[in-house]
Amino acid sequence: MSNPPNPAGGSGQPNPQVEQAKQMWNNLSRGRQIGLVGAVVGLIATFLPWYGISAGSFGSNSWSAWGGGIWSLLAILSLLVGGAVILTPLLMGPNKTVRGMIPSLPPTVTDARIVLGAGVAVVVFTLLFIVTSGHSSADSAGISISAGPSFGAYVAIICGAAIAYAGYTLQSEV
Repeated sequence: MSNPPNPAGGSGQPNPQVEQAKQMWNNLSRGRQIGLVGAVVGLIATFLPWYGISAGSFGSNSWSAWGGGIWSLLAILSLLVGGAVILTPLLMGPNKTVRGMIPSLPPTVTDARIVLGAGVAVVVFTLLFIVTSGHSSADSAGISISAGPSFGAYVAIICGAAIAYAGYTLQSEV
C-alpha cells in the first residue's frame, strides 16, 4: 500500500530544506533564538505605522520608521546590527564571532555586549522618537484631529527589549 497523498503536495517525505532549517534553529542557544525573533519581528515592525494622524471624516495618514526621522532610522540601524551579530555563528560557522572576524577589537567588546547594546539602543532611540514626535489632539467645529506615535513604535520597543535580553543571556554562554 502506498503513502496517502500529502495535501500540501509531495510524497509525504519531509522537505530537506525544512529539516535543515529546524536543525539550524535547534543549534542556536535560547538567547540567540530570542534575539533572532526580536530582530526579525522588529525589522517587520519598522514597516508598520510608527506615527499617525487622523482628521475625523477627512481621513488619516501614517508613517513607518523608514520615514520617521533620525531617531527611528537609528533604531532601524540598531536592529540590523543586533540581528547581524546574532546571526554570525549561524551564517559564518558555529565558532565564529565578531571578535574572531575583527581581532583588533578591544577585549571588552564581545558579541554579547554588542547585542545587549544594540537592544538597549533600539529601546532608547524608539523612546526618543516617541517623545520628540509629539502628541496632539483637538476638537473644533465637530472635527476631531489627533496625531501621535502608533503601534509599530511600541512593537519595536518590545523587540529591542528582547534583543537586549538576548545579549544579557549570551554573556553567560561565553
